[in-house]
Amino acid sequence: MGIPGMKTFLSENQAIAPINVSEVLEQYKRNNPNKKPLIVIDFPNFCNGILKRFSEFIYGGRHFQMQQYFELIMEKFLGCDLVFFTDCNIQDGKRAEWLNRRNQDFGRYQNLYRSIEESITSNALMGIVPDMTLRSVCFEIERLAPKFGQFYYSYKRECDVEIARYAMENNALAVISSDTDFVIFPGQWKLWAGEFSLDNSGSIITTEYNRNALTNLLSLSHDQLPLFATLLGNDFTKRFSRQLVRKFGYGLESKINVSNYVRNLNSAFFSDLDLVRITQDIFGYTNRELQQIFRQSLDFYDIDSPMHIWIDANSLYPFADQLSGTAIYPTYLMIMSKVQCISMGYYDMLQGGRGNRNLPRVLIEWMKRKKGVLHNDDATYTFYILAKTDYNRDFQEYRERPVYPPSRCSSMQ
Repeated sequence: MGIPGMKTFLSENQAIAPINVSEVLEQYKRNNPNKKPLIVIDFPNFCNGILKRFSEFIYGGRHFQMQQYFELIMEKFLGCDLVFFTDCNIQDGKRAEWLNRRNQDFGRYQNLYRSIEESITSNALMGIVPDMTLRSVCFEIERLAPKFGQFYYSYKRECDVEIARYAMENNALAVISSDTDFVIFPGQWKLWAGEFSLDNSGSIITTEYNRNALTNLLSLSHDQLPLFATLLGNDFTKRFSRQLVRKFGYGLESKINVSNYVRNLNSAFFSDLDLVRITQDIFGYTNRELQQIFRQSLDFYDIDSPMHIWIDANSLYPFADQLSGTAIYPTYLMIMSKVQCISMGYYDMLQGGRGNRNLPRVLIEWMKRKKGVLHNDDATYTFYILAKTDYNRDFQEYRERPVYPPSRCSSMQ
């Protein structure tokens, strides 16, 4: 996730280094005796870090081991204020990237099950799928996390933006995430990777991204980094990676060429007319979609941008405040989201039915009816469903309307 090649670039330039988190926390407490260190955690990314550590979980049934490890790590943060954030929706500008990732995942699982059918050994299997596992093991962690700190579901803004904004406004010591987008966000907090290990003394070890090193390495101001990330192919512009590679090259060459390009623009703030010129220069053509994608990408890293209030929370989530803290709260937020996702995996699709009996199609109809119950009877309302409706088709985007109850219901207000 994040910016392609950024972790490698920082590593090759000694801007990523191992860090003893336990020692940093103790030092902070000594220097600030009346203040707890605030740590803000990208929960989905943190789960991925744990999953990568236990590749044998691919076989399933290891929820208890995952729970134990999570609790062990959390106990090392006793005396800290922990705040977890997780997504409840997908931003409009990232729909294409979600589809691309699900198609890649499906292909990887295809290879996995093909290998199993060919009776591959367990050790060889771990070499093929070192970072794949059953994601259901994260459900138990999500249930446990509120025992150790505050747990927020992001629905008013993109989760990454919520994290960066919260960290800066509350003077956090660190953000825990391996998402390299956090190298671009403003703020004085540290960035620690979500993959942890314990040394012989029981101290937590991870890696720290030197967020201040990037501007020095590239000779760019911090305000110029959003365009730099955009031109490298972040989650917004990755769909244009071929054109960007043709313009700027691969690997280290691309970092140098993009930084030179951004520096020569001699600006960090771009008007709509500037984006017309930039997209025309890079792609040889321009249109409203390109300009809008570039604007969304640039504004994404501006945590004060009005774009981050990208929903009318009161009208689209009228019961959010009343349901907050209840078991149904995250389900309600996901159902009310403008973008619905059905991430059916290879195993689910392999034995799937055809036509109307196809499970993804049944789920799509079910979602349309759930939408119809919760939304007012608005004939103009539409929403997106991202799904794979057939084994031989890619994940695609479908624009749908709710199916309202046949008889008019009384107002849920």
